[in-house]
Parts: sequence; C-alpha cells; structure tokens
Amino acid sequence: MDSVQRKRIAAHFLATVAALLLVVAVLSWDRLVSVATRIPLAPVVLLIASIACTVAADQMYGRARTKQQHRFTRRIRWWWMVLAFTAVLAAVWATTALLLPQTASTPPGNERAKQRIEVVRTALAAGAGVGAAITVLLAFRRQQHHEEATERTDQNASERRITELYTKAVDQLGSPQAPVRLDE
Repeated sequence: MDSVQRKRIAAHFLATVAALLLVVAVLSWDRLVSVATRIPLAPVVLLIASIACTVAADQMYGRARTKQQHRFTRRIRWWWMVLAFTAVLAAVWATTALLLPQTASTPPGNERAKQRIEVVRTALAAGAGVGAAITVLLAFRRQQHHEEATERTDQNASERRITELYTKAVDQLGSPQAPVRLDE
C-alpha cells in the first residue's frame, strides 16, 4: 500500500469519526443509548480492535530490513493520536451504553442517581485503562528507539575503530623505515 492509499484510508476514517461525532451531537443521549443497546457491541469492538492491530502491524513490520540498513524510528503520525483518542472515547461510550440501561429499572431518586454516577465512574475507568494501554505501547516504542540508537552508536564506534586500525596499518606498511614496517 503506498502513501496515497494510506492517506485516503486515514481521510475516510476521519470522515467516519466526524460523522459519528455529528450523530452524537444531533441525537439525544437517550435516543443514542437506545440505538446502541440494539447493536451487538462485541463484534463491533472486535472489528475496531482488529483494524487497529492490522494498521499497527503494518506500520511495525511492513517493510523488511536487513541488518546492514539503519533503522530509524519514525515520528508518531497525527492519525495515531486520533486513533488513540477515538479508542478512549469508544471505551467510555461502550461502557456507558452497556451499563446505563441497567439503571432504568430502579425508581427515580437518590439510588438511581448513585447508580448513574457509578456507571460514569466505571466508563471513565475503562477509558483510563485504554489510555494506560496506549501509554504502555508508547513506552515500548520509546524503549525500542533507545535500543536501536544504542545499536547504531556501537556499530559506528566499531566501524570507526576498524578504520583507524586499517589506516594505522597502511601508514606502517607504507613507511620508508624498515623497523616501522616490521612493527606490529
């Protein structure tokens, strides 16, 4: 897949997110919850997770590199941040959509308000969990970058040492004095 196709896919994804956000803004929350409860969430969540994993795998392992080539870690793309933010929002929304209808059976009053507050707390905790998972992935990326940088530094030092030894050997062999040519 070339960069133009990836940009198109990212643009389609962002247009879809924008349309979903518009639907959320236009519809009332109760209507949105009633629609969300009719959609089986497990396949939708698995589909979103599989798409995210496919994109991540393509970015991480898409290009085969030999040991001779230097691998430079690319900067984080802007759409990764959009994807992370969307994943957190999706976790909050899905948790709320699953738990909020269960509070409808309790009579209105103090108990119902407490249950709804607990639903919001649980939804925010789910969003925080997804955010923590994304943070772990970023920490892994940073560690990988540091290891690659160390490997490049070691390789450069080794190549520099070999070049210095070769230059010194050439100087000794090209010396007009016999004792210098025979020195090791």
